[in-house]
Amino acid sequence: MRNIIAEIIAGVLSLYLLIYIVSLFFNLDDLAILLFFLSPFAIIFSVIYILKKGRPSTKTFDEHFYEDYQGRSVISKDKSGF
Repeated sequence: MRNIIAEIIAGVLSLYLLIYIVSLFFNLDDLAILLFFLSPFAIIFSVIYILKKGRPSTKTFDEHFYEDYQGRSVISKDKSGF
């Protein structure tokens, strides 16, 4: 089951970023400054949410260099460096 609250938070933060970029594009200086100064609160909130609700990966770095890459690891098992 997907976490609907996490998806809503991601959508709100994405919309926040989009509004900020559009305000810069259209020279809405007051809105851009306000969003710029409020952005640390959005970042801190998202970091706290991820740290509290996130799940650690069961995969190790040696087995899976990238978590979304299913193939063989890029890191060689040979420790000689070649």
